Amino acid sequence: MLRSKRLDLRFAFSIGSFGGKTEEEGIFHPKVGVLRDSEGNGVSFSGSINETLSGWTRNVEHFKVFKSWLPSDSEHFADDVETFSSYWYSPSENGIQFVDISDPLERTLVRNAPEEF
Repeated sequence: MLRSKRLDLRFAFSIGSFGGKTEEEGIFHPKVGVLRDSEGNGVSFSGSINETLSGWTRNVEHFKVFKSWLPSDSEHFADDVETFSSYWYSPSENGIQFVDISDPLERTLVRNAPEEF
């Protein structure tokens, strides 16, 4: 997907991670994403599944998926899109910054990716 320019990677950190604020303010840790197809249909997701031993044996984890074409999911889908867009397009207003380490990483991933997706 990187090779065909269907995926864009960004690494986000709280502004405190790089100066201006203290480390005590926490980390940028939301888990939300939006995928769309060429016809405008979308799927959003939020939450995470912790794949550690304690995640499997002791934690309570949640992962939710919403489909834009289902009336029952449309409000949740719209909320995820709004949240994601706010982070993606207005990072400083949300106390985060993107660090551009994707070029070397992207080149390595693309170099090692299969030719056909």
